[in-house]
Amino acid sequence: MRKTNLLKGVVCGLLFTAVAGSAVFAGTYSNTENKRKEMKYSNTYCGTLGAYTSYGSKGASDPGSPNKAYANLKTQNTTGSPHMYTCSVYQWNEYLEIFDKSSFKTVVLVPGQNCTVSIPREYTTNYYEYYHHVSGYYYTNTTTVQLDDYSYTVDQE
Repeated sequence: MRKTNLLKGVVCGLLFTAVAGSAVFAGTYSNTENKRKEMKYSNTYCGTLGAYTSYGSKGASDPGSPNKAYANLKTQNTTGSPHMYTCSVYQWNEYLEIFDKSSFKTVVLVPGQNCTVSIPREYTTNYYEYYHHVSGYYYTNTTTVQLDDYSYTVDQE
């Protein structure tokens, strides 16, 4: 009888841990893709609090810099109430081993509102990686809880 109760306790504990763990990490997304020599790319994830899109875009036509491009991250609140988001795009320099470009914003977005952060991108070289990251937070006067964690990396090796 004791072995049966112990087994039931262990199984119930494992099931509770699995359910609780999946609830805590329900809004987590991470992906890496190689996009060297590709000016345009796109990756979208719809989380608990918003829609997050990482994308590469062509810059304005400039005769002195024909390969001008940008790494962008668009965050949109898709819920029915305001939420706080931290949005960032970083350039990692593989040669120097430092983040040498970045754009970062912490914003409160009302339903339907969006925010975009961008940095110039050198897409023809293998010296750089580009990190796109958003954290989405549910907050009140007394509590802040992270519900979304989106990460997308453009690897150019």
